[in-house]
Amino acid sequence: MEGMNEFITMNYLATYAGTVFTVNLMVQFTKELIDKYIAKIHTRWVVFLYAEIVMFGVAYFQKALNAENVFLLVLNGVLVAMTAMGSYALTAERKKEG
Repeated sequence: MEGMNEFITMNYLATYAGTVFTVNLMVQFTKELIDKYIAKIHTRWVVFLYAEIVMFGVAYFQKALNAENVFLLVLNGVLVAMTAMGSYALTAERKKEG
């Protein structure tokens, strides 16, 4: 990083932690707006959609999007979504306790 102007980079997004962080960030920022202006959608589907968007976006921009990788991108998107939901649940649970 060259300074405080590169918070999220393509290299960071290409990591597991970077993708989970970004999905959590996107969901927290947009979920209320989606519920209010688009439709009431269960959060797990919003998380899964964002996970797939990030996964496919990174693969596209890294020129790694091909038929073989599509299957892996979907599976990894499920893993990212489940991790993002789990990390939020853990944070929410600790907030209630403390």
